[in-house]
Amino acid sequence: MPVDLSSATVTVNAPLADVLTVVRDVESYPEWLPGFRAAAVLKKNPDGTPATARFTVEFAIGKDTYDVAYEHHATDATWTLVKPTSLQKSQRGIQRLEAQGDSTLVTMELEIDHNVPAPGFIRRRIFASFVDNAARGLKGYVEA
Repeated sequence: MPVDLSSATVTVNAPLADVLTVVRDVESYPEWLPGFRAAAVLKKNPDGTPATARFTVEFAIGKDTYDVAYEHHATDATWTLVKPTSLQKSQRGIQRLEAQGDSTLVTMELEIDHNVPAPGFIRRRIFASFVDNAARGLKGYVEA
């Protein structure tokens, strides 16, 4: 099945610590991530960061509910799909943050091995748009 990879970078006019707080607040994702209908932390790490979370997303190409496992570091959060769903075989992503004075450079990357029955150029456009909108959504949410 097809694997799509997309990335986007945005400068958020806020300190890294503020941006990292939002990145780790997965339950707020439906407020700033287009297509996200629900988000819940299933398990937390001893430091309070999410260890696993469940998301329900809805896009023109379909609806899916899936669980991800997180790893948190000082300047990033990575995740992987816990088990395949009807639309996804695997998912890997990262939100990487880099302090730039009073601002933060955020790079989001998403790779999905999926079962979306659409031509490659359409899938790539959809996934690129999603990642770009996610980066802009994070910027708008943090700066508001």
